[in-house]
Amino acid sequence: MNTNPLEKVDYLHDADVYEIRLIIDESGERELHLRLRGHPECGYEEWNGKEIRVTFYDPRIVLGELFGHVANGETLNAWRHSPSASMQSHVRRHVGMGLPTPNHFVEIVLHSGSLIEVACNEIRFVVGDLGEAEDH
Repeated sequence: MNTNPLEKVDYLHDADVYEIRLIIDESGERELHLRLRGHPECGYEEWNGKEIRVTFYDPRIVLGELFGHVANGETLNAWRHSPSASMQSHVRRHVGMGLPTPNHFVEIVLHSGSLIEVACNEIRFVVGDLGEAEDH
């Protein structure tokens, strides 16, 4: 079954968040990684209790407010596909400078109230033991 994981992101609700990392390689290319573990009863069999790495390729703009005061682990509360007013303003400014409009806009809200907003060109999901994971 070939499904688009972006159509399944509602099933990431209550996923444990283990890592949020910006990677910049030697050539200057950037990726934003989000490492999760799907809730054991998330409702989407491919993600139930499994490790999931979400990679945002070529993140043009990343906005965020991350709180470190949380006593326990962090979980994902919501994944939205519409850009905030602030993101729209940033994108307009970048497009005005001649940069292309990103393909994807994602707002991720964590239960602590932390927020990450990404404008990027590509999003990929890798599921399973990340040493031998499947690319989706």
